[in-house]
Amino acid sequence: MSYRSHSHSSQSSIESVTSAGRRRQAAAWDARRADNARARDADAREARLTEAERREWEAAALQAAVVQAERLTAAELAAEQAAVTAREAAAAAQAAAAAAAAQRAEAGADRLDYDDADRCGFDVRRRADHNFEPSRRMRTRTASTISQADAVLEADTVVMASDETSGFGPMRMT
Repeated sequence: MSYRSHSHSSQSSIESVTSAGRRRQAAAWDARRADNARARDADAREARLTEAERREWEAAALQAAVVQAERLTAAELAAEQAAVTAREAAAAAQAAAAAAAAQRAEAGADRLDYDDADRCGFDVRRRADHNFEPSRRMRTRTASTISQADAVLEADTVVMASDETSGFGPMRMT
């Protein structure tokens, strides 16, 4: 065997090792490129899913805002309706008060007020109708009470006048 043939065989084995290395390296690069492509696809898929979830959240938030706005609108409408009803009730109460005042004005002197009734010892608050004609017994009692009060005042006046004219002046403790 000559040196030359030996070297030729070893060179071919080196070439075969080198080409196998290149093939392995090319296969590794191809695998890496495929892995990178799969990772990019996975990242793009993840980004699309995230965007879809974000849109779903936005849609749900918008829907919740619409529901809340509808509730607020319904509450505002109910409050406005209540205010209108309250204004109508206040107007009706004012009209009723004006009608009652007109009735009292028409009744005039026939009306017995609280002060007269209290002086006579009659509790007007027990009656639902304050505009009533006093009974005959009530009128008599009122007249007798007033005349008794006048008699007491007259007697006091007489006593005071007699004290002053007698020269004693106001009564003193001795």
